[in-house]
Amino acid sequence: MKNFMRNYIVTVLALASLIVTIIPSAAQAQTDPQISNDATLAQLSKIIEDLKAKIADLLAQVDQQRNSSLSYLANFNLTDVYSIGKTAPEIKDIQRCLIKLGNLKGLQESETTQYFGRLTQAAVVSFQKANNISPTSGIIGPLTRNQLKFSCLSFVDPALLHHSLFH
Repeated sequence: MKNFMRNYIVTVLALASLIVTIIPSAAQAQTDPQISNDATLAQLSKIIEDLKAKIADLLAQVDQQRNSSLSYLANFNLTDVYSIGKTAPEIKDIQRCLIKLGNLKGLQESETTQYFGRLTQAAVVSFQKANNISPTSGIIGPLTRNQLKFSCLSFVDPALLHHSLFH
């Protein structure tokens, strides 16, 4: 996402500098009969096409980053009971999902671990309350596990989900 923001800022600055360059040329074209309006329009058309291409590239980067950061959810497979003190690879996925859902605060996706600690437990309690799962114990058992799977799948690109289910 940092690269996207950097590219976005560069594009906006390029557009701003372009506007600053074009406006005087357009003003000169109005006062100087030697400058062709057609040439100015051709320049503007070229600039607009270049900007459209840059925007398309940036949007593709955003989609790629979004899909890669959510691709783990397509294979989101929880089969165990998860509680405080447990260590398992899928706990990273649980934490990522809870972050996306807004239940796990104080942790970034890049900081997820395979350890089910107090922050994860508090996030599970929050998730259980938000989904009317009783008891709100902070333990991921069958009810919480199924609701978590369902909730997390809402973030997955249907193409990724289709690929994981049928390939």
